[in-house]
This record gives sequence, C-alpha cells and structure tokens, in this order.
Amino acid sequence: MTGIAGCLALAAGTRPDPEWARRAAWRTAHRGPDDDGVFADARAALSARRLAVIDPSPGGRQPLRSADGRFVMVFDGVICNYPELARELRAKGISVRGASDAEVLLAAYALRGKDVLRMLRGMYAFAIWDAREAELFCARDPFGQKPLYYAVTEGQLRFSSERIGLTAPGDASSNLDPDALRRYLSFQYVPAPLTMTPPARFLPPGHFLVARPGSKIDVFRYWRPSLRPSRSPAAETPERILDALRDSVTMHLRADVPVGAFLSGGVDSAAICALAAETKPDTITFTAGFDVPGYNEIGPARETAAALGMRNIACLITPKEFVKRLPQIVWHLGDPLADAAAVPLWFAARLARKHVGVVLSGEGADELFGGYAVYHQHAAVRAAAS
Repeated sequence: MTGIAGCLALAAGTRPDPEWARRAAWRTAHRGPDDDGVFADARAALSARRLAVIDPSPGGRQPLRSADGRFVMVFDGVICNYPELARELRAKGISVRGASDAEVLLAAYALRGKDVLRMLRGMYAFAIWDAREAELFCARDPFGQKPLYYAVTEGQLRFSSERIGLTAPGDASSNLDPDALRRYLSFQYVPAPLTMTPPARFLPPGHFLVARPGSKIDVFRYWRPSLRPSRSPAAETPERILDALRDSVTMHLRADVPVGAFLSGGVDSAAICALAAETKPDTITFTAGFDVPGYNEIGPARETAAALGMRNIACLITPKEFVKRLPQIVWHLGDPLADAAAVPLWFAARLARKHVGVVLSGEGADELFGGYAVYHQHAAVRAAAS
C-alpha cells in the first residue's frame, strides 16, 4: 500500500494547502513506511507515504514528475503489466528512465491521457495533476482494490487513500447520512460513492474523477463487467479458469521485495498458493486462527502448506488479544463493515509485514463462484414455494 493525498483550489481566491496534504498523508503513514514527499504549486498540492514494491530505489519516489514537469503523480498500487507497457513506450521512442511501474504509468498517461485506463492491468488508485491544463485526474481500479476518498470543503477538493486522511485526529462529523446507514443495515457495508459521514465521498470502482479550478467536479465510469452467458463448451471451462488464475498469480508475483500469501483452510487461498508454488516455491504463507474450537484454520493451512512444500507462519488470536485490538481494527476500517473476516485478516497482515512486503490473498472468490450459502437461498425459497 501507499498513502496518497492532495488538494486542489477550486474557488477563486483560494490556494492549495501543502501542509494539509502532508498531514493527510502522514495520517495514513501505516500504508507507506518507506518514503514520503510533497509537491505544491499555486493551484494543487500532492503528497504520498510510499510502500516500495517495484523499484524501491530513490527513482521511484513520489510525488513523481514527468520529464517536462507538466505532470505530477501520486500512486497507490501495482501495475502488473508495466514491463509490457514499458516496451510499448520504448517502441514509440518514449524514454522510460527507471524501473518503477509508477514511472511507466505516468509516461503512458502523458502519451494516451485518460485512455491509459484501458491499458492497465493491476490494482491502483492514483491522482495526476496536469499543470499546463490545470486539471486534476483521479482514478480507481475496476474492482476497487485500492481506495480513494474525496471531499469538497473550504473551497478545495481534497482526496486521500483513507477517510481518516480527510479529517484531523479527534474530529467527528455530526452529519450522519441516513441513506448510507440504511444501506449499511441492508448490505452490511456502505456502498460507494456514499460514506457514513458526508461531505466525504468514496470514488466508486472503475470510475475516474476530473476537476479544474473554478469548475465543477465530474465523475465518469470507465469500466463495467461484461456479464453474458458463455457459449464455449463446458468441458473447456475448467481449463480456461485455471489458465486465467495461473496468469493472474504469475503477474501478481512481480515485485522487487519479498512476496508472501495468506493461507486459510479454504479452497480459494489454497488454489492461489498452489499456483504460486509452481514458479515461486519459496513463497511464505501466513495464517491467523482464533483460540476457540471450530474457529481455527491453522491446522488445515499447515497441512496445505506442507503438501505444497511451502513455509507457513501462523498466529493464534486469544480472546484477550481480540478485545485489545478490536478498536484499532475498527479505526482502520473507516466506514463500518460487518465482516468478521476483517479481524483475522488484520492479524495475518500484521504478521506478514514482519517478513514480506506484499501478500497474495483469496479475497473475492466466494463472490465470483457463488461460494456463500446466501447465494443459494433464492433457489431454496423458490423450490419450497413450488
């Protein structure tokens, strides 16, 4: 992760506040322990707390400026296909000086503008300030793996990787959004663009934002899933899924720092670890389990890791440790999230950070493949009614 923040002076007579941008990024310093930086001119200020994943050298420092100084970028995430994009840029005679995916992204944006989003493969949230055109461009990846919040306040557009970046410590908004509360009680989370506390907004997945001084803010959707019946032979489907998973895992193993993987007792993380073991058998796996019968997956995870020839490191969460850490976990969530898995995930992430810089996870598999029992309730109710 990297913590990014910034502000744009919207109203006439206002100026950006680089000190606010610096403080906002520092409030998300847990996202980026490796580096920090601030950029400011008469209309915009950008700041970052960097977690170095690709090219940890000073060449990857942020904010990152284009060679001609026109574009300035702060970036959270990983562009998995950056080597392929770099080759395309060099083929067009565009120099890519370093080896960071951020530099490749900025060079590709300078060439293609907003159409660069159609070229990217990865997880990202980034903001690019075009000093010549006085335009701020912010974008979030198609599945929303990387967060980006924004708000209009005091004549400025402000953005941050986390909602806590938009408010000072101890601040509490008295504006509770009733619609956000209703949706939370229905869906067990607050769907974007709503947040529980306006004026903060959440840039939805697959969307980008464009803002100019003295103008309104426009938000556009650039990606949507293509859901249609498959006409391919059923016998080919398992191989196609396996090929897609293998390709994705291989791409996500690209990093200049050690990469690990979460491993539970489930099929999803086990499948990812099995595919990672094909090319990187020294990948370390991490597991968190509760010290409560029936809620401890450490045993099955260790058996899976042993079968794959991978090392497993586990932590056992005691009731006392759970109670002690719960307020901290809730604080990190930002908006409420009724997902008990957030607790062991936090413990597993804390454990992993002691050994590696990046982890692979099995998040989202149950949603894609209908793994939750709730997805079968409609058919069960229909069958009972008939």
